Amino acid sequence: NWNVFHWHGDTFDLPEGASLLFTSAACRHQIFRKGNCTGIQFHPEVDTALLQSMIANEKHELVKASYVQSEEEIIDKNITEENRVYLYDLLTSLLQ
Repeated sequence: NWNVFHWHGDTFDLPEGASLLFTSAACRHQIFRKGNCTGIQFHPEVDTALLQSMIANEKHELVKASYVQSEEEIIDKNITEENRVYLYDLLTSLLQ
């Protein structure tokens, strides 16, 4: 059960023949595979600097909604280290 960082307002249908690997209540298509390609619909790469940049440049997108946190909630949660672990776990599993 991963708690990953999202920052998107769009989603997509899976490509024909793709397999859905991870899903969430916030966004159905989190990770999928098609052949040797993997699609990811969240931000496992986010670190503190990127998070601060995203907030500084895109905070107008933080409009109250079911799965949208405020700037303060995002900073307080500090998901960056947890995300780094998920990224490395994901990359390791893709190599196997």
